[in-house]
Formats: sequence, structure tokens, C-alpha cells
Amino acid sequence: MKKSALFIISFLISFHLFPQDEVIAEFEVSAGNYDRYNTAVSVDITPLALSLNDSNLAMFVLKGEERIPIRCQLEQASCPKLWWILEGSTKAGQTRTYLLK
Repeated sequence: MKKSALFIISFLISFHLFPQDEVIAEFEVSAGNYDRYNTAVSVDITPLALSLNDSNLAMFVLKGEERIPIRCQLEQASCPKLWWILEGSTKAGQTRTYLLK
């Protein structure tokens, strides 16, 4: 009985801290000095202190006012990372903005 109650409380706390439409983090990725094409990107998410799994995460790239969903993968390790692909061509000096929900 105690385990069930603890699970429900943990779930409610997690749901309250990260409502489905709330942005957990925003990332800006710059191409730097070189053109990029379908480049893998990762970010250390240790500072976010997330205890979520892949099914709880949603990632979007901002294009103007539009939020376009993209695929991402969580690497759960001692230093957890979030991975995704900088899809298509990104010219040198360009920046893209991503939202994690």
C-alpha cells in the first residue's frame, strides 16, 4: 500500500512540476564557422535534474512562430545527455532554437 501511495504522489509532483505544455528548457544551436548538414547534437542535461524517460519528453524546433516536433533521444548515464539531429542544411553562423517539453 505504501509503495502505491508513494508512486501516485511522485507522479503528481512530476506532473505538477512539468505540465505538458510547459517548456522545461530552451537550447540554441549555432552552426559556428562551418556549414552543417544533418549533424548530431547533444547537450548535458544534468543541470535540469530530470527524472523522466523518453516517453515524457517532447522536443520542438522553432521556425518563426511555428513549433515543429522533432525526434530526440535521452542517454541515461551518470552524465545524462539529450541527443537530436540538426536536420537539413544549416549555413555557417546560423542559429536554431529548440524547446524541450
